[in-house]
This record gives sequence, structure tokens and C-alpha cells, in this order.
Amino acid sequence: MLRSSQAPAGPPAKSWLVKKLPRGKTVTYILLLLVIIPGQALLLFRGLDPAEKLGCEAIVLAVAAIVVAIRHADGLETMEVELRAFALSVPTRGIGVFPSYMSEVAGLVGRATNSITILCDTPAHGAFSNSVAFEKYWKTLRGMMVGGDVKIKCTFFDAHGRRELHYAQIAGDASHWNAWKERNRANCEAFDRLAQKAGLEPSSPRNSEGPVVAWADTPTAYVESMMAINTDVLSSFDRSVTIEQLGFSDPLHEGPSVYFWLRDDDQEAVFVIVPVQGIGVRDLAGFHTREPELIRALGTVYDHRWPSH
Repeated sequence: MLRSSQAPAGPPAKSWLVKKLPRGKTVTYILLLLVIIPGQALLLFRGLDPAEKLGCEAIVLAVAAIVVAIRHADGLETMEVELRAFALSVPTRGIGVFPSYMSEVAGLVGRATNSITILCDTPAHGAFSNSVAFEKYWKTLRGMMVGGDVKIKCTFFDAHGRRELHYAQIAGDASHWNAWKERNRANCEAFDRLAQKAGLEPSSPRNSEGPVVAWADTPTAYVESMMAINTDVLSSFDRSVTIEQLGFSDPLHEGPSVYFWLRDDDQEAVFVIVPVQGIGVRDLAGFHTREPELIRALGTVYDHRWPSH
């Protein structure tokens, strides 16, 4: 059989114009030509006076600007998607300061298949400042206990340490508590919804100010509210969960300098750097990591025995 000497058909050759134009701008230039050329043709009509010609020019330029803007916005959206995908692929990345990183914690717990290890100050970490994310985290964690397939280990401050922690966190606001209440009104309302779902009763009676008074009328009322939600979270843990409570006389300075949530041994972690100085929560910086070496290093922190414990 004779073979044809003709080369196999390849992709159709691009025109000279398409080759010369940058790939991402080809469509934009074609659209501009389709708008500008017919628009300029209108100016050839002799019946148009100078004012009408200027009007036509303005319309043509406006339409051309809209075309460019649309194409530019489309390019920015594509770039945003690519940058987001790149950010998520980075082994270790920042996920914001307290309490925004609680959403990442809830997601991490939901992806666990065999183990969850938690080292944190309180069982209800973030319950007041980010009630929505905490509720999702709490619900997901309890769901993991039902099947019993996920081994859960938790380490928190004991009751004395939690009380000292909560008082220390509001020490700078105690002298102007009314301003604190106004600033945290939305948090009080969100916490009230969480507390009602948990069946908790406020220590202060309600009045026209509602949840602000019920859960945080005074610094002491606020601390007692935080103690109540922590006790409720602890009591909701299944017996299969390993819980250790660390005793510190000064938890802010004696406790761990990092909190974390690990899943499935060395698969994934969210960790939080605890400032050495200051009261902490407003300066807690969260990170997400998939680096095995870093996760194993965090695991060694969990096994550390603090001198005062």
C-alpha cells in the first residue's frame, strides 16, 4: 500500500493577528474592534452636526470602556481563584488571629478518620468570641465520639486555671466594663443563643438589655458564664475520650506557649502561638500546617510535663 507523503493534519494555523496579540487579550481586542469600527463609520454621515458626532464618539468610547472593564474584571477573578488555590497548597500558612481561626479548627476535626489530639487552654475555646464556629467545632467533635472509631485525647487547664485565665483576660477592661459590654454586645447575643441550645441558665436576671446583662453584667458574671460553658463542654465528652487537666497557679505564664489541634497523627494540624507577655487572646496567631516534621514537633509538646504540673 502506498503511503501518502502528505503530513498528518495538525491543529489549524493561527492567523497573523492572533499570533501577534497576547493570548489573554485576543478576545478583548476583537470586541473593541467590533465596537469601534461601526461606531467610527457613523461619523461619515454628512447629516450629523459636530455636536452629534461628539455624542457618537462619547457613546463609542463608553461602550469600549465597558468592554475593557468586563474583560479586566474577568481576569482579576481568574487571578483571585489561582492565588487562593496557591495559598491553600502552601504546607504552612497563617489563618488569622483569635477567634477567626476557629473555623479552620472545626474543618480539621471534621476531616479526622482515626485520631484527634487537642492541647488548649479551655474546652470551650472561642465559645464567646466566635460562637458560630465553636458550635460547629463542638458538634463535630461530639459526632466523632458516637462511632468510637476516632481516638480523642484532650489536655486543658483545670478549673482553677480556667478561672484565673478568664479573669486575667478581662483585667484591663474591668474598670470600664460598660464600654466592654457595648463593644461585645453582638458576642453576648451569639453566646446567649449557644447557651440556650446547651440548656444553660444565666447567673443574672434578664432585663431590657437582654443577653448583655444575663451573661456579662459584671466581670464576675462574665467569668462565671465562661466557667459554665466549659463545664458543660467537659460533661458532654464521652467516657472514651482521654481528658487531662493541667493545674497552674498562673496559667498565662506557666502554661504551654502553643495550643494545637492535630488529626490522624501527622496528617494535619492547626496550631496557635501564645504570646509570652500579655493576656493572650487578642494576640493569639493561628496557623495551619501539613508538614509532618512540624506536626511531630507539636506532638512532643503534648507529651511535655510542665514543672508546675
